[in-house]
Amino acid sequence: MLEASRAARAFRSRHGPSPVAHSFRLVCRAIQHAHQKGIIHRDIKPSNILVTLHDGAPVPKVIDFGIAKATTDQHLTDKTLFTAFEQFIGTPAYTSITTPP
Repeated sequence: MLEASRAARAFRSRHGPSPVAHSFRLVCRAIQHAHQKGIIHRDIKPSNILVTLHDGAPVPKVIDFGIAKATTDQHLTDKTLFTAFEQFIGTPAYTSITTPP
């Protein structure tokens, strides 16, 4: 494991951070921004990350807030949808399973 860390540091010192790691950080920042605004996406998956080019550089965008949930009393839309008790929403392959305590 130490060799991998040494190799990774050598790569970064010569080439900068990996483009994949940089894109992942940008996606995390976008999700954090939504959370700071009181919005939970609830369906993060690869197909909801759109990558565009901005000045020739790839820039990821988080899309499809169709089942997002507001955690504050903000008025986000004229049409508010309520999730029924024990109703499944989201994409099963990307859903975490939680069990009540």
